[in-house]
Amino acid sequence: MRSGVDAYAALIEASVPVYVAELAERLYVAAQGVVGRRTGWEITCLLQGKHHLIDLTAHEPQ
Repeated sequence: MRSGVDAYAALIEASVPVYVAELAERLYVAAQGVVGRRTGWEITCLLQGKHHLIDLTAHEPQ
């Protein structure tokens, strides 16, 4: 079971760079070129339902 979870996690991790720009577009998150930390943080907040954290730079990952 552990090897299956590891393989699934590797698949998810590998798919993020491929589809993150499309995900940002579908969520109406502004992203141009290479998606950076700010865009990733906005997507994370939206998917977790924490819309109020998007504009707080104190919560932005370093």
